[in-house]
Amino acid sequence: MPHFADASGSWETFDVASASTQFWERVPVVTKAGDREEELRELTVRILSGFARQNHNLRILRVHVSSEEDLLFLHTLEVSEDEFQSLKIEQGILVDFSSFPGKIISLLGKCIESRGEDMPRFQAVLTISPGESRFQIVETNDFNKLPHVTLRFRPGDDLAIKQFLAFRLSEIKGSCSQLENELRDARREGEMRQCELSQTQVRLDEVERSHRQQMMEAEANAKSTRIALQEESSHEKSMLRDRMERERCELEQRLRDELAAVKARNEKLDAENRELLAGKLEISARVSDLEHRLAVADQERHSLREDCAALRDQNRQLSGEKHDLELRVNDAKVSTRGLEEQ
Repeated sequence: MPHFADASGSWETFDVASASTQFWERVPVVTKAGDREEELRELTVRILSGFARQNHNLRILRVHVSSEEDLLFLHTLEVSEDEFQSLKIEQGILVDFSSFPGKIISLLGKCIESRGEDMPRFQAVLTISPGESRFQIVETNDFNKLPHVTLRFRPGDDLAIKQFLAFRLSEIKGSCSQLENELRDARREGEMRQCELSQTQVRLDEVERSHRQQMMEAEANAKSTRIALQEESSHEKSMLRDRMERERCELEQRLRDELAAVKARNEKLDAENRELLAGKLEISARVSDLEHRLAVADQERHSLREDCAALRDQNRQLSGEKHDLELRVNDAKVSTRGLEEQ
């Protein structure tokens, strides 16, 4: 025959003000009541730890099993540290009083994890009978069902249910009061944040207006600067183009004149040479004189060659100047492109 821990369930012996909740969850529980069929219900299990009202050195563990759907459903266990020693011996419990709630919570957690399984491994069972109820946590294996712990609860009478509902009502009121304070603080903080947001929005609008004004002024300055640079660059390019065109025309004209002079001189020399050759047979007596004149003609031709070489050097020099001018024009174009990009 299994042994049970008994508890009076009286609210007068338990100091609610000093109690702390260690577990408060909905747990699937199989309920058995007399000849009625077993029923799987979602019951709320709450484990409280505290002290006796008259003796704060005596620790007490209090467990409530209630239903959110049926407010009159209440089963209570209250066991003190001294009473736990008898329970520990009777059921062979290996943990002490301070560790006992943690083990019960661990077993209840396994029952919650088994929720929805066809054959749950861990299951809480509440057997209800007149005057008392028995709460067990059973592990099912391939051989049998092994109860890990068996606790004797007391069904709540009218006074116990009223005290429990009053306790829950006071908790709800306290929670509502705390929530109201938090809501009030949140609203106050929200109003402060809204005020800060409005001020920040005003400052942001001012910054945006200032930024737009600065951007418009910068764009206007950049546009005027770009137009001035374009006009200056266009004027410089026009001047360079006109000067290059003028210098090119002058150079071409000078080269044409020099070339015409050279051609004229070459034609003249050719004519004289033909005359000399034509008269060579006739005036053989003047051979020495002709040789002298030929030497003079050779000197003149050498001088013409030197002049032609000088003209070529001058042409190369002019080509170099033209190349320098082209480089300057390219640099001006690059500078203009950079200014346009800016």
